[in-house]
Amino acid sequence: MDGAAPVPVGGSKPRALLAALLLDLGTVVPAQRLVDVVWGEAPPDTARGLVQTYVSALRRALHRDRREEIILTRPPVSPRIRANRDSLRQALTAAGLVNQPQAWWHWSYGDQFWCFVTGAPATRYGPAPGGLAGSDRLAFPEWTPPALRRCA
Repeated sequence: MDGAAPVPVGGSKPRALLAALLLDLGTVVPAQRLVDVVWGEAPPDTARGLVQTYVSALRRALHRDRREEIILTRPPVSPRIRANRDSLRQALTAAGLVNQPQAWWHWSYGDQFWCFVTGAPATRYGPAPGGLAGSDRLAFPEWTPPALRRCA
């Protein structure tokens, strides 16, 4: 339940997976164990991939405006690591970078994602026109990148 409304979690297999996770609440359940619980002795060849798909769908259904993960795929980080990440998050945010919500380690500045999050009218940088890279840039020393690119 999410407040007073039921949360749809899918068919019988995602519900079985959720039940297995709830039985071992607070621990990391090995993927093979989840495969065994959901399919028994005759899992399909795609079972491990389906477990990932079901976990992803359950996360989306259960996450609903919560900052913390509901379903963890690894042991939770220690309070000290969480404090260090929060310090890093504050410093990088103060410097104007933006964080991608599903990846604490991925920060952007000046690219399309940054432009979208900050509402800036244009990016600060982007790919070189014509795909110039590495040694090709030496052949075009007069080329300078544009200062801004519209965010559309």
